[in-house]
Amino acid sequence: METEFTETNIQTKRHAALASVSDGGAFSSNSESMEKLMHDVNEVVNILLSTYSETLSQRTAVNAKHVQQLTTILEEAKAMERYLKQKKEGLRHKLTMIANALQTE
Repeated sequence: METEFTETNIQTKRHAALASVSDGGAFSSNSESMEKLMHDVNEVVNILLSTYSETLSQRTAVNAKHVQQLTTILEEAKAMERYLKQKKEGLRHKLTMIANALQTE
């Protein structure tokens, strides 16, 4: 909803700037209209920059969250790997004991 307001505000400012430019002769002879045009353009640029900055901040937050989730998954995978290696060694030890017991019989 806020993005829609910002886009509407940008479009309104853009139309105002274009209307000032389309005046033709009045544009070149009237310094007030030039100042208004510059002010309108400045506002549009500021709105665009703040929207861009907000978008970058949101993406940075999302990326940080993804990095945290991936770190957690990696830690869990390493813990699972250690657990499975211990189980493998335990099973190997038990099979060795069984094989030794069968050889002695």
